[in-house]
Amino acid sequence: DFFISMEVGKVILDENQKAAMDEVNKRYKDKLGKIKYTSIIRNGYPATEIIDFIGENNFDLIILGAHGSTGLPSIFFGSTAERVVRNAPCPVLTIRSKT
Repeated sequence: DFFISMEVGKVILDENQKAAMDEVNKRYKDKLGKIKYTSIIRNGYPATEIIDFIGENNFDLIILGAHGSTGLPSIFFGSTAERVVRNAPCPVLTIRSKT
């Protein structure tokens, strides 16, 4: 059996989140140029967290990456993108990845 206390687990999670955020900012800073953006990390089910975040911030439009290569919506969008498109309180523009 393996046990990590909640406090130790939170420290590890916080450190991993910071490392992930630093990587995202490093990777996309040059690509986004002068576009203003904010990076956040939330814990939870991705579609639910995205939809909740949209509702909390009153966005006019969401741009969301999607993946897949078939014509079937649930496969093309993936489960997270599909749920966001179906449940978001504002329009969602999906952009298919190149891979």
